[in-house]
Amino acid sequence: MAPDQLVQAVLRAPVTLLFHGGPGTYVKGSAESHLDAADKGNDPVRINADELRAKVIAEGGTQGVTAPGRIQAAMRGVRINTDAIDRSAGLDCSDHEVNIKILLNAAVAAGDLTGLKRASVLTQIAPDVADAVLGNSFEQNYALGTTVNHKPSVARVFARAITALEESGRIDPRTDALPGREELATRIRNGQSLTRPEIAVLMAHIKSSLRAALLASPLPEEPWAQLELEGYFPPPLVARTRAHLGTHPLRREIISTVLANRLVNHAGITFVHRLCEETGAGEPDAVRAYCVSAGIWGQQEFFDEIRALDGRVSTAVQDQLDRVMRRLLDRSSRWFLKNQVSTLSVRDEVDRFAGPAAKLSEALPSLLHPSQNDEVAETAGHFQEQGVPAGMARKASALLYQYPLLDIIATSGKTGLHPEELARTYFDLFEQIEGRKLLSRIDTLPRNDAWETMARASLREDFYDVLSSAARTLSLTASGTAGTSGILRWSRENSG
Repeated sequence: MAPDQLVQAVLRAPVTLLFHGGPGTYVKGSAESHLDAADKGNDPVRINADELRAKVIAEGGTQGVTAPGRIQAAMRGVRINTDAIDRSAGLDCSDHEVNIKILLNAAVAAGDLTGLKRASVLTQIAPDVADAVLGNSFEQNYALGTTVNHKPSVARVFARAITALEESGRIDPRTDALPGREELATRIRNGQSLTRPEIAVLMAHIKSSLRAALLASPLPEEPWAQLELEGYFPPPLVARTRAHLGTHPLRREIISTVLANRLVNHAGITFVHRLCEETGAGEPDAVRAYCVSAGIWGQQEFFDEIRALDGRVSTAVQDQLDRVMRRLLDRSSRWFLKNQVSTLSVRDEVDRFAGPAAKLSEALPSLLHPSQNDEVAETAGHFQEQGVPAGMARKASALLYQYPLLDIIATSGKTGLHPEELARTYFDLFEQIEGRKLLSRIDTLPRNDAWETMARASLREDFYDVLSSAARTLSLTASGTAGTSGILRWSRENSG
């Protein structure tokens, strides 16, 4: 067998993983010519994407597969990202190195560190940097995987996000390996969505766009955001150079990058686009609302618990757990955007809501209507059958019942009503008016375009507003009697 034939045989092999670790483009799309691949030296060995039999392709080198080749391979069931995703840890590590050395050099110049101690600190923090880089890579790939597993209907949101990026001049679908409007419309009609490589490209552009919006805003200068700067660097380094963090020349860029990455990785690729589209908020306000919500509900801790289940439960179950938290974050972020009277103060809002929310969440079993507790127990049982620990199963199953706690806490603060009594009235009233059925009907409404999506979200918010207002009125007028008895008493007093 000739060397070229051997290479082609390897490329066509029916293997689990095909790893491309060096320079050269070895796979192209069937409709492309070798000239399109722009790598003449590998013309003799290059194959078409429809000849691949590997289940997974990883690109440790640059452009091992052309963009059309990746898309074609993905459409045929091959699991493939982009070279930028697969090689992101290297770039992330380089960024950390540069930013860390800038900080250390400032400390040395100020006389706070000697050159010898600088070298010792670099050695000491190497494991922390490795953990941070690998953690970022994991979160990015996890976000990509959960997005790929979404329903095809999400393609409409992708289409609107691509259009928004195109209209802002940030992308050109023809050169950025993304489908144009006609292609997207065809896929939507056929019940198809974006492929994994296309989602990876869209993710990169959305992160870049969000980072630019944050960088152009006052947000990186806000006091709470400085904690993001501190969290970026290894703790031993922060302990020695804290005095120089505030003068780091790239501090705004670091904060903007950290927040853009975390929000897209944890809340979803289209989260900011949907939130801005449906509420009229700008990107910085959307990020503030997310950070408040994540801080109140312990999103990072919940994500870490999901990650700890690797190898113990299926990825499908992990995705289900993740989606429940994302729904809570989505609704909570909208709540804060709707109820804010000025620019959200992230730290103040977290301080205002986190403590009461934690107490009410802990007391939730005694606040919910019995049928609601039964529903939570049934869902928790399903998760436990799939291998989820009992505590986490219960927590995940009760998450969506925690969303109304924001209204309950706010109302309690304004009226002086006891939050637990107000919560009992709220949840009992929800049951009396068959709120679950109403919300289910709202969820079945179409969302084929931005207007239908906004109408659907607005109707859901109106439902919660009316329910909250009614619970407040009942609690104030039912002679101090809360819960079901208060509702029945109010009904008797106001009937006829």
